[in-house]
Amino acid sequence: MRLTPIVLPTLLLCLACNRSNHSQSSALARVNGQPITIEQGPAGAPRTPAEAQANVDRAITRHLAAEEAERRGLAHDSGSTPLSVKEEERLRDTLFESMRDSVAVSDDDLRAHYEKTRLRYAVRQVVLRRKEFQSEADARAEDRRLGAEGRLPAESETIGPTPVDKLPGSVLPEALSFSSPGQRAAVQRGGRWALVELEEVRSADPLPFEAVRPQVEESLRLIRAQAEFSAEIEKLRREANVEIDQAALAPK
Repeated sequence: MRLTPIVLPTLLLCLACNRSNHSQSSALARVNGQPITIEQGPAGAPRTPAEAQANVDRAITRHLAAEEAERRGLAHDSGSTPLSVKEEERLRDTLFESMRDSVAVSDDDLRAHYEKTRLRYAVRQVVLRRKEFQSEADARAEDRRLGAEGRLPAESETIGPTPVDKLPGSVLPEALSFSSPGQRAAVQRGGRWALVELEEVRSADPLPFEAVRPQVEESLRLIRAQAEFSAEIEKLRREANVEIDQAALAPK
């Protein structure tokens, strides 16, 4: 049978409608009757039921968190209903950031967390010596005279102890190549020459609390916000009508 130009578009439209209806009816998960969009991970389609279940759980978490962010008045006008995956992800992150920023932490909390995690803030420190010369020729002549075993005199300028990333520009980037005491380099700064020498490498002792207080607070807020977020999602999931097509997750 030959299809006329009028019938053919109509037939294609009906086929598209049937595919759309089939897609909606075969949704892997629904929350309160609403189909949830399941995105594949960067590795592509899940290879095991466990991977498929993890993808579904992440999508449900994303959807519930986005709804809670809207309920708390954290959402701007999204412009679409239902929300897209990207919009739900943005709202999920907004909810988490709101929880993180509202976490109450006292000075005692921070100090206790620092003591538990102080090794995280251990930083190797170095001590350098620096001596200026009238010319490049003078600096290099002194470098040759000292040789591998000699050292710059004690009255030379001392820099440190300090972490490598806190060294002043007067010795960088040359000092970054030092790995053992006695190594030297000739440097030029502002038309003046100097020899820079690594005197000592100190063990990686933890930095004092006050020096890392912002990092300690950030770490503690993150830990507490993650716990609060997980508990909230568990509560929302218990209260919601969550349907998962377990048969669709089984191996084919």
